[in-house]
Amino acid sequence: MSDMKVAGFKVWYADGSVVVTENWKDLPSDEVQIVCTYFEECYEEDKHYRCMDDGCDWYWFDGEKVQTVRSKDTQDEWQTPPDIDSSLLKRGTIIDEVEFKNITDKAMVDVRWHELS
Repeated sequence: MSDMKVAGFKVWYADGSVVVTENWKDLPSDEVQIVCTYFEECYEEDKHYRCMDDGCDWYWFDGEKVQTVRSKDTQDEWQTPPDIDSSLLKRGTIIDEVEFKNITDKAMVDVRWHELS
């Protein structure tokens, strides 16, 4: 998917809200649950290829793809990724397992980046 062009992002938050944008910096910065990067290319009419990231402490977009860090990777859940502009960082949070499953179920079937399901 590295040669595909990013169309936009859809991010699910701990409170159940969803934000859709073409600009990473427009996204709220806290309580991220799932980040979907949608690509311009479709596998069926208006059903975009996408990449989902979840369960991370930090998310950021490097201009080509969403990067992530988990506390298990850094041994310190409060450690921020080095040399990253803070306006690009989005912070994940832990929520109840049932709530997370409900959000995940919605995200899994949501293949249209430009609209809310």
